[in-house]
Amino acid sequence: MVLSASTKSRNREGKFTTILTYEANDNILELRPFDYTFASKTQRVDLLIGRRLKGSSIDFIAYGYWKWDNKDRSWIGMKLDFGIKTLKERLSANLDVRYFHGLNDKSKPHLYTIPTIYYQFDSKGIVKGGFSGYRKKSKGKDLFFYVGLDSIIKVTNHISILFSYSRDIYGSGDFVWWIVFFYF
Repeated sequence: MVLSASTKSRNREGKFTTILTYEANDNILELRPFDYTFASKTQRVDLLIGRRLKGSSIDFIAYGYWKWDNKDRSWIGMKLDFGIKTLKERLSANLDVRYFHGLNDKSKPHLYTIPTIYYQFDSKGIVKGGFSGYRKKSKGKDLFFYVGLDSIIKVTNHISILFSYSRDIYGSGDFVWWIVFFYF
């Protein structure tokens, strides 16, 4: 389960998300039965079906993706995750690319690009830090690309917290967010 919140460009934005993931034999089923954004009063459901393909040092996951929200918008798309670990698995770099095609007139196509680079500072994985980006292009809307610093603290084996501060390279403002991950 994931709990997150954010503040974007002087506007307070909160979000609550639950994510349920099941993985067997490199097949992945991910369900987000409840993803609620407070300011826009948008409640969304996501379903992802994926397959993990591992190389010697590269991890690749391809997903089919469907999402629907309470504003009668729905999309189908794909999510591609590329990951690599090096330096005895202390340095990781990931690229998450998502493309969505709208299934009705209310649902505009959009593309996300989410790069991350993290370094694990200790051997137990308690503290990580690095850089991340969050880019979205939607048809008919301005492009934004937030780039900034992240820190991740593993509180217990079942709880981690991510803190992030980013700035839009196109000038729309700052983005501060946090996520609490619960692992069961």
